[in-house]
Amino acid sequence: MYKCEERAHATRYGQQFAWSKAHENEPQCVRYASIRHINDHTVTLHSTASIPRELSQPTAFWDVLCSFENQTLWRDFRCDGDGSWIHRGLLMGLLVIVHDGSFMSKVAKDVRSAGFIIYCMATKQTAKGTVVERSPDADNYRSKILGGIMVQLVLRAASQCRASPYWM
Repeated sequence: MYKCEERAHATRYGQQFAWSKAHENEPQCVRYASIRHINDHTVTLHSTASIPRELSQPTAFWDVLCSFENQTLWRDFRCDGDGSWIHRGLLMGLLVIVHDGSFMSKVAKDVRSAGFIIYCMATKQTAKGTVVERSPDADNYRSKILGGIMVQLVLRAASQCRASPYWM
């Protein structure tokens, strides 16, 4: 690590910095720097750039849901309001959740579907959806699991990035 404050001097090719001592601890990064080595103990500053900030995680229900991969899952999803009621209902134990799957091998051996609904007993709001999947591994058990996974994804989106006093 080059200590810049003490032994820097300007030249026509830019400011040069001479090595003065090494530090064991982590540097306090303010900016990234690109340097050119002059010799074993001297560098010149080529350019600097700001350190990128971390992208903030979405916290609103619809923003989180839209950040999930495979957005085709939500093509037939409807939710009352902004979805914040799902999180509140989950915390207060007021949600009624139902899901089921369907596989009709006589109609199509590679297609399964699922439906789900989330209902809040306090606000009377609902979130519901259906999903269809084509897969060579389609069967009745997998279609029922698909409905449960869809519900879990909705609950995850509603609870994402929120500090909550969950109790058991």
